[in-house]
Amino acid sequence: MNRLQFLKELRNSLVETMKEASAPLLEDEVEKMKEILFSVHRAWHLLGTYDADELKGVEVKNIHHVPVVVYVQKGNIKARKAICSHCRVMPHYVQFEHRFICLYCDREFDLASETGTLKMPLLATKKIENQWYVQLERDLYA
Repeated sequence: MNRLQFLKELRNSLVETMKEASAPLLEDEVEKMKEILFSVHRAWHLLGTYDADELKGVEVKNIHHVPVVVYVQKGNIKARKAICSHCRVMPHYVQFEHRFICLYCDREFDLASETGTLKMPLLATKKIENQWYVQLERDLYA
């Protein structure tokens, strides 16, 4: 190995060492920035007092100008944004089939399997002293 090859190898190994040493520090900083941005652009709103045993079926609520669907799936209370991502309208709920249908574009979302062509994003929920909260984007309107 001549000097030029040695210096190139030394440079490459030094760069790799710096990458490996700084990666955990950068990952921590990225996570902190994500948390800050997430907290600035999102807010928790009161959903209501629910018990997984007493909530039967589906409840559609208007939370901070956004229609939200509340339902129980496998003992967990879930909330979804009830707006068609394609048409930007509130889909119609067919109770006996447990599914949502957009009357404008005919997209569907089945609550039992949580699948379909209609995209209804799952919202973050949390429980504080028997009160359920849902996380929505700040200043988000239907």
